[in-house]
Amino acid sequence: MVTVHIDRGNLHQALDFVGTVQGLCQQLTLNPEEVLVVRRGELLVGEDQIENTDEIKILYVLSGG
Repeated sequence: MVTVHIDRGNLHQALDFVGTVQGLCQQLTLNPEEVLVVRRGELLVGEDQIENTDEIKILYVLSGG
């Protein structure tokens, strides 16, 4: 199971998922332009593969004007 920690709301989920970062964002209904996806301290991008044993952190990007 992929363990997902989402910083907004301090949510934790375990998902049966294998695929890309883009696919994970779609499954979680997240806009990939609004989040950073991190595995073991490394920033992942859209086509990077996520394995079923990964621990993933999803961090929301803050912007201001």
